[in-house]
Amino acid sequence: MKESMFNIYYKAPDGAKLAFNSLSCGLAIVDDKYETMLSKIDEINDDNIGEELKDVYLAAREGNFIVSSDKNELAELAVKRNIQKYYLGDLALTIAPTLACNFKCVYCYESAKIGNMSKSIQEKLVDFIEKQAKHLNSLQINWYGGEPLLAIDVIRSLSDRFIEISQKHNLTYNAFMISNGSLLNDTIINDLIKYHVKGIQITLDGPPEVHDSRRVSKNGVFQFNKIIENINKLLQTKKIDVVIRINVDKNNTADVEKLIAILNEKLIEKNVKITFGQVTAYTDACKSVENTCYNNIEFSSNILRYFDIIEKYGFDEYNEFPYPDAKLNYCCAEVANSFVVDFEGYFYKCWNEVGNIKSSIGNLNDENLDLLNYKEAVWLLRNPLMVPKCKECKILPICMGGCPYNTCIKQEDNSCDWFKYNLQDIVIKYYDKYQNS
Repeated sequence: MKESMFNIYYKAPDGAKLAFNSLSCGLAIVDDKYETMLSKIDEINDDNIGEELKDVYLAAREGNFIVSSDKNELAELAVKRNIQKYYLGDLALTIAPTLACNFKCVYCYESAKIGNMSKSIQEKLVDFIEKQAKHLNSLQINWYGGEPLLAIDVIRSLSDRFIEISQKHNLTYNAFMISNGSLLNDTIINDLIKYHVKGIQITLDGPPEVHDSRRVSKNGVFQFNKIIENINKLLQTKKIDVVIRINVDKNNTADVEKLIAILNEKLIEKNVKITFGQVTAYTDACKSVENTCYNNIEFSSNILRYFDIIEKYGFDEYNEFPYPDAKLNYCCAEVANSFVVDFEGYFYKCWNEVGNIKSSIGNLNDENLDLLNYKEAVWLLRNPLMVPKCKECKILPICMGGCPYNTCIKQEDNSCDWFKYNLQDIVIKYYDKYQNS
C-alpha cells in the first residue's frame, strides 16, 4: 500500500491532526494508530494487516487516504474524466430564446441583441434534438438569456416539442431557468410547472436600495419587492425549487447580511437555496466594473463569512457549499454533448461567449452541422492533468485547473479555483461543526 497523492494534513486549533483527501473529499481525525499504519505502509496489505490496525486500515482505504502501491491515481482520474467528457448519452442545452433583457445590470457581460428565436430556428433546433434522441438517455434544458421570460412564447412552443420527443424516445427530461424574477406571474408559473421546469435561479444583489441600483430596471421601476413577491408565489406552488444567487463584489459585500435578514423576514418559508457568485469582468461589455471585482484570493477570504450568515438565519447553501466536491470536468464547457444556443441558432461552449458570433462553434443553419469540430476541440482538449503545476497539486480533483474560459479564451496561466486559498479554513470549520454536533 501507499499514501494517496491527494492527502492534505492540517492541525486544528485544539491540537487535533486532520486529514483531507481531495479525491474522495473524505475528512478524518488522525490518531496514533493511523501514524503507526503509515510507518508500515510499504509492507501491509489486505492479507497481513493485524487486528490492532485493521479498523483504521479499512477506514483509510475507504476514504482513499491509502491506495494500492501499484495504483496510478492520475491515470485513473484521466480515464474517468474522459469517459464523462465524451459520453454522448446525455444532451445538455442552455438555450437563450432571446438576448434582450428588461434590466441593464452594471456588471452584465453580454452585448444585448434584439429579437426572439424565429420559428425557423426553433424547427431546426427541434430537428437537431430529434436526430440525437434515439442515442440519448436524457435531455436537460436550461433556459437562459437575456431574460428568457421575454420570450415566454418560444419557451412554451419549444417545451411542448422537447417533452414530446422525450416521451417518444423514453428520455428523462428536466428543465431549469435563470431569470431576474421580475416577469413571473401566476400564468407563467403554472406554465413553467406544466413544462417541467424544476427550478429557477433568481438574483438578488442586496437590500432594495443596493439591488435596484446594481440590477437596474429599464423602465425605471424598482423591482426588489416585486421579485420577493414572485419568489413567494414560486414557494407557494411547492413544485419549483428556488435558488437565490447573490453576485458579490467590493461594492455590495457589506450588504450581504442585511439582504439575508430581509429574506428571513419577507419569504413565506426558508425552502430556498442561496448561492454566491463572484462578479468577474469576463468581456469588454463589463470592463467598467473590473476594479470592483474580487480576485479568487479575495473571494475565498469572504466566502466563509457569507456561509456563516446564511447558516445564522437558517437558510441552506446551494450544493451544500462551501465544502468541496471532487469533479472530473470543471464545468459543462468541457463536456462534448453540452452546448449554449442563442436565439439566432449559434452554438457556444461557454455562457460567457453567448452572443459573440466569432466564438461560435456552429449554427443550426449550417449544412451538415457537426459540433465535434476543431472549435469545440479547444475546450475538450484542455487537460489540467498534463499541466505540471496541476498534476502535482494536491487539490487537483476539486479544482481541475479552474475555469476553462480563463485558460482557453483569456489564456491565463493561473486559473486556480478559490478552494486553493481557503481549504484549511473550510476543513477546520467542518471539523468544529462535527465536534459540536
